[in-house]
Amino acid sequence: MQFKRDHILIAGIPAAGKSTFCRWLSREHQYVHWEFDQMIADPRAYYPKEIEPLLDMVRESAPEKIEALTRQLPERLVIDWGFPPKNIDTVIKLKATGFRIFWFDGDHARARQDYIARGTASVQNLDIQMPDIQEALPQIRALFFPNMIDVLEPNGQRMPANDIWQIIGAG
Repeated sequence: MQFKRDHILIAGIPAAGKSTFCRWLSREHQYVHWEFDQMIADPRAYYPKEIEPLLDMVRESAPEKIEALTRQLPERLVIDWGFPPKNIDTVIKLKATGFRIFWFDGDHARARQDYIARGTASVQNLDIQMPDIQEALPQIRALFFPNMIDVLEPNGQRMPANDIWQIIGAG
């Protein structure tokens, strides 16, 4: 079966549910899912060969020949990346090459609680990233508008994946 090329970047605040949604999208809609945060954190792990140039681009934030690179990617690809705001130029370049980009937001206090509860990363990392995101929010809003989705309520309720998919659509 031949699919229309569709590359999506899901970014947003920590603990917004980016990875959970991307795994659902992979399972339910046959997207290849790449989790950049994990890939960058563990360069020794095995990854598909075609990801290496993208990872280099993210690590260096100085991509060369990005358009040719994106033609080599899987036809249906979703990347989740809680990118540090210092890497916003990389997101700008991904968008310019045809990636559809979406920002997952919601209640920041609740996201902090959920981040701490899952215990997968240091709270110190969160305490660095959240102020950086707040400072870069005008740039983030300008780049992602109108694709900013509030996915997390103060009571912990999350927007269901099907509802998010209705907003994002099939490209």
